Order: sequence, then C-alpha cells, then structure tokens
Amino acid sequence: MSRSNSIETPRRRKDRSRYAPFVSLLAGIAATCASGICDAQPAGRPDLGPRAPLPATTAPPPHRPGGTLPPPITPGPSKAPPGFYIGDANDNATIISDSEFVWARFFANSDDDEAAGIQTEFDNAFKVGALMPVWYYGRRTVALVHLYDLVAPIDPARAGKYLERLRRMADVFLANRDDLRVLHAPYPQCIGTSGTTDAFRGRRMPSWGGCAADRDNKWNTDVVVAGLLTYPMAAFARRVTDNPALQATSCGSGRKAPSLHFPNGVGGCTYASEAIRFITATLDSYAGYRHEMHLTDADPWAYFTVPTAYGQLACNSGDDKVNHACSGYRDTAGKAIAYNENLSLMKALAEAAIAADSALYRASPNNAGRVNLAVNEAPRLIAKNFTFYDQHLRTKTLDDGTPYFQWDTQEPGIGLLGKHVLQDTAHAGFEMGSLATLLQDKVLLNAMLARAGRRESLGLSAPLFVRFANTFLRRIWTYDFQNPNGPRNLLANGIDGKPTPTMAPNENSNTGCEGWAPLAEFDKWVWTRCRDATFVSESFWHEDNLAALLRYRKFH
Repeated sequence: MSRSNSIETPRRRKDRSRYAPFVSLLAGIAATCASGICDAQPAGRPDLGPRAPLPATTAPPPHRPGGTLPPPITPGPSKAPPGFYIGDANDNATIISDSEFVWARFFANSDDDEAAGIQTEFDNAFKVGALMPVWYYGRRTVALVHLYDLVAPIDPARAGKYLERLRRMADVFLANRDDLRVLHAPYPQCIGTSGTTDAFRGRRMPSWGGCAADRDNKWNTDVVVAGLLTYPMAAFARRVTDNPALQATSCGSGRKAPSLHFPNGVGGCTYASEAIRFITATLDSYAGYRHEMHLTDADPWAYFTVPTAYGQLACNSGDDKVNHACSGYRDTAGKAIAYNENLSLMKALAEAAIAADSALYRASPNNAGRVNLAVNEAPRLIAKNFTFYDQHLRTKTLDDGTPYFQWDTQEPGIGLLGKHVLQDTAHAGFEMGSLATLLQDKVLLNAMLARAGRRESLGLSAPLFVRFANTFLRRIWTYDFQNPNGPRNLLANGIDGKPTPTMAPNENSNTGCEGWAPLAEFDKWVWTRCRDATFVSESFWHEDNLAALLRYRKFH
C-alpha cells in the first residue's frame, strides 16, 4: 500500500493544511519472530529464514569511533529555554513540579474550552468533508495518560484533573462518531454518499471518517482512526475499573454523547457509568470492523484487512500522487492493512478487554455479548496480531555484533508492487508506544487466554525490546563525532539512519520520542538520547514526548 506526501502522519501534521482533504494513514511494521514463542510456520507462508538467538540481557551503551560517548546535554541558552529542563532527579516533588509544567504549557485552557475546541474541529472539518486532526488529539490524550499514571500513586487529587480532562475529550470524540453525530446540512460533497455513510461498507460506521481523496473522494472510515479515538475511552475505563475508589466520582459536567444505560446530565454521570459507556463504545467500534478481520484457529496470524470494495476504485482524480495512493488501496483489497493501523486498534482493544473483564462491566445491563468479545476473542486477536508483526521483523547485526531490527511499513509482497518500503522513525515510534501498552497489559491478557483454554499467548519479551532499543540508539539517533558542525542529537527520519538528519524543517524526527521512551526499561540510554533530542530545540517539545520522558525517567 502506498503512502503519498499528503497523508497525515503522527509527526507530519504541520506539513498539511488543517483541513486538507482526508487521506488515511498508511504505515506499518513488517517483522520476523523475536520472542521465540511464535506458533509454527503455517502451510503456504514464506520461509523467512533462521534468526540468531536473542540476547538474554540488555545491550551495553552504544559506542562510536574512538570508543567515546557524548555526554547528555545540559540546559543552556542554545539547548533549552530558561526555566525548564527535565533533569535526572525523580523525587516526588520534582515529578509533581515537572508534570505541572507540562500541564500548564499544553493544557492551560479549561476543560470546557478543550471540549469546545474539539467540537469546533469536528464541525469545521465536517463542512469540507475532512477528518479532524486525529493525530494531534491522539498525542494529547496519550500525554494525559502518561501524566495520570505517573502522578496518581503520589498525588491522586492532582492526577484527577488529568483523568477528568481525558474523560471530557473522549466524550466529545464519542459524540462525533459517524453513527452518533447529529447531522446538519449542508453535508460534505463526497461522491456517491450522503452525510456520513461509509461508501465502501454501506452504513454509518461506529468510527470517524471523511471524504477520502485517495478513495475516489468517497466517505471512508479506517481502523487506525478508530484505534486513535477509542484509546482515550478505553484508557479512562481501564483506570476507573482498576480503582473502585474512583467509581463514585461525579462527572465535572454532563455528557455530550448519548449513553445506552444512564441518563445524560451531571446527576446521572459518575466515573463508573462513564467507564461502562466508554468500554461499550470501544467494543462497538471494534465490532464494526469484525467483518474485515482475519482470525482463524488454522492460522497463527491475525489482522484486519483492506475492504474488498476498494477493488473497484477508479483512481482517476487527475492528481498523480493521489492516484498512486489510491492504486495502493485498490491493489491490496482483501489483504492485510498496514501494521501500525492494526496496532492502533490493538492498543485500545487491550485496555478495553481488561476493563470489560471487571466486575463493574460484567454487572452492567445488556453487555453479555460484548463481554464475550472482549474476554474470549480480543486477547486471541491481539496475540495473533503480535505474532503476525513479530514474524516479519528482520534481524541485522552491526560490525561489533550488536543485533538490531529493520522492518517495513507493511507486510512485504503487498502494496507498491510487492516492494519493501522501510519504516520511518515517526511511525515506528507510534508502533513502539502501542507495544508498550500491550506489554503493560500482557499478564492480564495472557491470563484471559489461559482461562479460556487457548494455546496462544502474547509473546512480548525483553530481548525483543532490546533489539528495538539498539535500532534507536545505533541507527536512528545521530551524533557526528568528527564534524562539530554535523548533526548532533538528531533523530533520522528513517529507521536505518537515512537520510542524515539536519535541523531543517522535516529533516529530522526529534518530535517523535514518545513511543521510543518506554524502551528505557530495557536500555537506559534510550531515555538519555530521547531527552537530548527533545531539548535540542524548544520547537521539538510536544506534550506527549515531554510526558513520556517524565513517566519513564525512573529507568534512567
């Protein structure tokens, strides 16, 4: 599947007009089995060859010619603005102070203003048939989850405002889901559809869409967007179901989106009812795409597929780049979608599945079918999708014997006439962030599988993450030891370190450390280099990468 320059990506939103015609994200990881727990190779699958044994411990700090390492950068006029720097101290007072800086810097508006702003984004985008900036809001909600998980153990009251902001944002997302949104003319001028009916699925989907230029300018929804906008719902619900003390909390305001089980308004809104509502919403979005899901007992791989109706795309827009992207969709109809598109929904589904297994949700009315999906099907899908991802990673070795991974945007053999398309650092970081959530949920998901008598398991392992850390430290992070004017503490746009990064706009990926930062658990140097890259310039500060640096500083 192709990826044109007009496609919105996690770190390239600034390159687009805010309401440019909607073109879905295409990206992915193509990978080979890193965990050693993969199922046997199924008949008909290509033999990807043997892989060297994985290291049992984390790799040593990266070295460069001469055997020296540049020191971590320190705050100064050319490195960071006066008054803020993420230092090494990780005591409670520092955690709170740093978290409050991120909150004040990026979330100073009120909850009401945040909600109103999101609604305006939806309304303005709808007028021109575009998709609202989902990646921007994806990084904001991820930042809130990081801040909440960091601060809740030491200051629950302060953490509560992060959770309430997350709830308010999730509520507006849900109110604007295609099948729930209250429509007002004029409708977007998509071809062959009215309102928000998905032209390729024949109904209003429990998802979020727009007029897709690379899908013949028809209204279209995508799995990746469903994952992005249900994750904050599932993350909120997971934290509420995990903590009974939160469940009686009254909502700070009434709901915008309808509830199946509870009346609207403050009087009927508690965090318990919100958790139930958000679990239901996440599972319904998942169920909306089940007809495009490949999941069988006969195959150890599972994934969502490209709609078969894409096979009828005309791809005659008059724009060569759009037609090229459209052709990629048409050529892959019925085949696996890109890996990070899959991982986007797996991340949300993992949180929702665990929350749905709670006593709170099991006791809620009319949800028995959803509990079955969440507890018996979702963990199996997640485990098999990881195996699909895992079995396409390619192990490479540096001159000193250090192993690292290289992978593509999607399964080789489909898209771009079967060519390998190497993954970029921004999308890879998004994938690492998704894997970090799956690792966090691994024990409980595997327990569900065991309880159901399933043989599958989610095979995430330390050696896997060590190799990803090596990719970041030895290929992506760039520091020119010889040339004082060369790149220093810059992240290359490609996971192979190419092209050589510069400070010019769009020629580095320094804003994209949020997903890489969790790898500090397996190699502390990842955290150091993420901090170094983030503080090269204040322009690289995003709420998600700063929040991730705070959350994972404990591994430094």
